[in-house]
Amino acid sequence: MATAPHLFDEQQRLLQPPQFRLRTLMIVTAVCCGLFALFSVVSLLLSTFIVLLLVLIGAHVIGNAVGTRLRDGAPAPELVIDDSQAAQIQAADQFAGRPQRLRETTALDRRTILWTATGAIAGGILGGVGLSVVNWANISLPAGILATCSSAVLGGLAAFLATCFITTLRCAWREALDNK
Repeated sequence: MATAPHLFDEQQRLLQPPQFRLRTLMIVTAVCCGLFALFSVVSLLLSTFIVLLLVLIGAHVIGNAVGTRLRDGAPAPELVIDDSQAAQIQAADQFAGRPQRLRETTALDRRTILWTATGAIAGGILGGVGLSVVNWANISLPAGILATCSSAVLGGLAAFLATCFITTLRCAWREALDNK
């Protein structure tokens, strides 16, 4: 059995500072030089956005690395299981062992493609006509075509997302009802 100071030493070993090589230091220095050169060209607002984005990405990577290191180094707890808990665990294992359709990779359904095309056509017609009516005096032919195409893309994307969501929801609902 581990004593308290021994556990503290193991935890300190898991949280050692990161180690890197000279090559990594030179790459980071070159990237910082490139960023500083970019900051001298772009505006202050864009520079701030870039710095915040890089800090967010760095915090995510560091948090993931520390969490993985702590998870992998954590001692496994000893479980004491009585007969009633063993029966519950066996029933859960049998349920988890059933094949699940949501894990399968499948091609797009024909209905998904049909609804996406319908959404693109409806978005193009409604968006193009709507933008033309609102800006009738100021719209040119290329602007009307661009408005119609962009509305079609947005309509198709919205229909695709909605169709995929509904299809996945229906599949999950059917699977949940089958596993009762």
